[in-house]
Amino acid sequence: MKKISRFQSTKLIKHFANSRISGFAHRYDIVKTRTPIAYRGFNQVQKITEAADAAVFLRSIWPHPLDVSECFVALALDRSNTIIGWTMISKGGVFNCIVDIRLTAFFAVQSLASSVILAHNHPSGQLKASDADVDITRKVKEALAFFDITVLDHVILTPDSCLSFTSHGIM
Repeated sequence: MKKISRFQSTKLIKHFANSRISGFAHRYDIVKTRTPIAYRGFNQVQKITEAADAAVFLRSIWPHPLDVSECFVALALDRSNTIIGWTMISKGGVFNCIVDIRLTAFFAVQSLASSVILAHNHPSGQLKASDADVDITRKVKEALAFFDITVLDHVILTPDSCLSFTSHGIM
C-alpha cells in the first residue's frame, strides 16, 4: 500500500469535506423542492358553504383518476371559508397512502390558513370511513389546534359520490 504524505492527506480530507457538503446541499435542494406549496392564483374563487361545494372543487383539481390510486389532499381556507390554496400531501397505492401530519401542518401554516378541509379518495368505491381514516383526522385536528387552525371536514371521494365526516357525525 502506498504511503500518503501529510500534505496529500490534508488535500484528500478537504476534497471529501467539499464533496460531502455539496452532497448535503444537493439533498437539501431535493427536500426543499418536495415540500408542499400552497397553490394560489387558480382562476376560480371558491367559497365553501357545505360538503358538496368542497367535493365539486376537489373533483376539479384532483391530481389523479379517483379509481386508480389513493391520494390525500388538503385545502386551505381563510376566515370566510374561501379556498386560498391546496396541495397533495401524499399519493399511495391501491388501498392506502401514508399521511405525514407534519407536512399537513406545514402546508396549513405556510398558506396562512384559518381552517383546512382534508380529503382522500377510495379507489375501491366504498364510502366507509376506516379506523385509520378517523385516527389520522383526529391526529391532524390535534396538531393544527396548536396553531389555532380548525379542521372543518374530511371528505372521502369515490368516482360516484362522496362522504363527509362532518355531515355523518364522524368528526
